[in-house]
Order: sequence, then C-alpha cells, then structure tokens
Amino acid sequence: MTVNKKNNMRYVGKCVYTRINSWEKYLGSGVYLKRAIRKYGRDNFYRIIIDEADSEEELREIEEYYIDMFDAVSSKEFYNLKGTSIGGDTFTCHPEKGGE
Repeated sequence: MTVNKKNNMRYVGKCVYTRINSWEKYLGSGVYLKRAIRKYGRDNFYRIIIDEADSEEELREIEEYYIDMFDAVSSKEFYNLKGTSIGGDTFTCHPEKGGE
C-alpha cells in the first residue's frame, strides 16, 4: 500500500520483488497515484507491505482482495480506480477522484 503523507490518501497495488526497476523504489502505477506523486513529490509517499505472495497469480488475487476489503474503488480515501489488478481505461469510472 502506498500512502500520501500530506493527505493520507492510499493506493492498493502490487509489485514483484524481481521487478527490473527496483521494487524498493516502486510506488505504484495508478493514474491518480502518479498525478499525486507529481503534485506532492516522491518524498511525500511511503509504502507499507501488507501481504506477500508465492506467485504472480496469487499476488493478483491478494491485491484484488485488499482493494475489495478497503472498498478502495468507491472510497475517496484511495487512488484506486478499479477492483481488478489488471490495468485499463477507467478514466470515466470515478472522475471525482482526480481532483484532490
């Protein structure tokens, strides 16, 4: 989970430890999360590892579990736009999440 220190908004995401670009620096790929990182700066975000998986399939399932558990898509406290771990065009789903 990535957390914004300035407003406590969060993002549920996943990252593989074997990621080509260092997993230790990865904050997430969500559109609204990336906008917030540009707005507030990387130093105003931190990550919490809330779970781990033994396979990429399990990792996707865990990510979706937490998105659902936190109701992250509906919550204005989260940057998440959709309940699945697969990206896609979701710009029209929750436009109110874009204006912090």
